[in-house]
Amino acid sequence: MAEINRLKEQARSFYQKAEWEKAKRAAEQIVSIEPEDPEFNLSLANIYLELGEDRKGLDMYEKALRLSEKVKDFSRVIAASKKILSIDKDRIELYNKIAEGYLNLGLKSGAVREWIRYADQMKIRSDYTAMTAVYQRITDILPENPPLKDGCQKIRQLADLAVSDNSENAPEPADIVPYRRLVDVALKMGQARKIIETQQSYARVLQRRGFVRKARAVYQKILERDPGNEEALAKVLSSSEDSALDDKKLRSELLEACKNYQENSWGKIDEAYEPYYDLGILFRQEGLKDEAIVEFQNSIKGGNRQLKGFEMLAVSFLEQGDYGLAKEVLSQGLSIRKFLDNEYVGLHYNLGVAHEQLGDFQKALYEYEQVYVIDITYKDVARRLRDLEGRFKAPRPGGIILPEQGAAAGRQPVEPAAEEAPGPATAVEELAETVPAEDLSAGDEEFYPDQAAANLNENTGDDRYAPPDEDGDVSWQPESLPMGETDSETETEPSPETAPIVLSRKDKGLSFL
Repeated sequence: MAEINRLKEQARSFYQKAEWEKAKRAAEQIVSIEPEDPEFNLSLANIYLELGEDRKGLDMYEKALRLSEKVKDFSRVIAASKKILSIDKDRIELYNKIAEGYLNLGLKSGAVREWIRYADQMKIRSDYTAMTAVYQRITDILPENPPLKDGCQKIRQLADLAVSDNSENAPEPADIVPYRRLVDVALKMGQARKIIETQQSYARVLQRRGFVRKARAVYQKILERDPGNEEALAKVLSSSEDSALDDKKLRSELLEACKNYQENSWGKIDEAYEPYYDLGILFRQEGLKDEAIVEFQNSIKGGNRQLKGFEMLAVSFLEQGDYGLAKEVLSQGLSIRKFLDNEYVGLHYNLGVAHEQLGDFQKALYEYEQVYVIDITYKDVARRLRDLEGRFKAPRPGGIILPEQGAAAGRQPVEPAAEEAPGPATAVEELAETVPAEDLSAGDEEFYPDQAAANLNENTGDDRYAPPDEDGDVSWQPESLPMGETDSETETEPSPETAPIVLSRKDKGLSFL
């Protein structure tokens, strides 16, 4: 047991690092030992797709779906079904399976969303009977929404008209059946004149009741026996245009009824929101990032994981490069003040990342300071604070003084731990001293280049950057150069406000709580 668990941890590690060949070997070994493990069957399917082995991937998704259904792992039922649909869009019956999976998880909104997609697919294929059944299913799970009952009844009536007028052999109302039987009797007797008479009567009744297509079909049969029949000829010629208009009107009414029903279905739905967060995390692991965003959007509506939902939604946008959108999401999350302070740390941190990417460094610094105050060891916040503080001439009023900034301001820095005996916390993670709180909105701080803090270290021997004097002014002193030579690097000092901060993928610091 210990060996297989260790192998699983290795496989997960390879998978997270996108080391697909190693992950494939580990996952295949796990599946060979535990062939009915839904997690690694699904992971192996994803790995096959990443390696371009689509056929094997699809087969493995089918297997993962069956195993997930068997053990009632509804989250993976949904994930596997969505992956199959992404490959084979004709597997529309999976929309129904996905909807049932959401319902089994207690997520009615998700079930309604997937059933509406399924109904739309049925409508495209003119399978109005199946479409009506789907709307009835939605109505049944939302009894607290009375308008849905009336909307479903109207859809059924229009669908019945469309179905009954769509085929010559469709079921007929009871009062029309006798006319058809008279036609059958005449056909058995073989009397041509009687056949035409009964067919005309039958066609007239169908026409009056609105069965235009069936009536036209009967008149066409009359013309086959009597090409000169004036009534049949006139009806066939006139009904072609009328039928097209009737079909268009009926379809328009049906589409409008479906639209109204779908709008009414999104009323208030009572459900828990926490499972949406769990489902979003699973979707991220399975590569369904767009679907994960949808689930995180549902999770921010309430519940105990509301803040985590905001955080992961913002992380998803940060990964896509939508920094402005991430900023809006995080600001909205921070406006909800009903949780403990330490639960907001991830929101502050990622908001700092968003501001940094947008070039608003002072706001980024402020958010990192909020993180630092709450949790000094949180991710790489100490390094980010040091890098941003280094852009200023002196530590910001009210800002946190890290060891390097203490040196830049003429204060005694905290000595770093010796390399021979590293401790559990480095000097970067210690507070050297603090500046009395002042107005953070003051906009008269002066800046000096990024290199200033580093070059002020006495050990560098570089005296081109001097610390600020008593008046707060910074003097820039170029080092002496041989006659006739110029230092091209010092001729133009870049503005620290415009100098871009380039974050590597590793340093983006995305939070995955």
